[in-house]
Amino acid sequence: MVTSSATTTTTTTTTTPMTRKEAETALLEAVRGSTPAKVRRCIDRLGDIEGGDVNARGFGDVTPLHAAAWRGDPAIVQALLDAGASTDAVDAESGFSPLHRAFHFGALRAAAVLLANGASLTSPLDVAGRSPVDVLSCKLRHLLPRPSVGVVGGGGGGGGGNGH
Repeated sequence: MVTSSATTTTTTTTTTPMTRKEAETALLEAVRGSTPAKVRRCIDRLGDIEGGDVNARGFGDVTPLHAAAWRGDPAIVQALLDAGASTDAVDAESGFSPLHRAFHFGALRAAAVLLANGASLTSPLDVAGRSPVDVLSCKLRHLLPRPSVGVVGGGGGGGGGNGH
């Protein structure tokens, strides 16, 4: 007869609490490449730290909402807005607001969330003097087909000769 006994070992680890700067950096990193659930956990952690700011700026002078608008995930954008992220913050490089950035990168679902939460189509102006809607208009113009250069008077209009 063989008997065996199992022993269970429990290890306890103590973690050093995050500093405000570490929590703000963790939030920005999560926004750039993680899931909405992870972003919400980082927001909660940041909220537990005195002075924690969801609008803290990271590399490139961008806020987490700028990064979320670039990434285009509407759930992350909404989570940040629910936590008090500012739709009016502008970055130092281009003067882009989160809405400018969403339009510039074609993140229309993220733009829709920003607009539903009070972002303005007409302000702020970026360093080139463009509003968010100006950036959108520029992007849309690039999507239009270019006029073809070719035979002059070649029957343009494409009506098939039936007068339509």
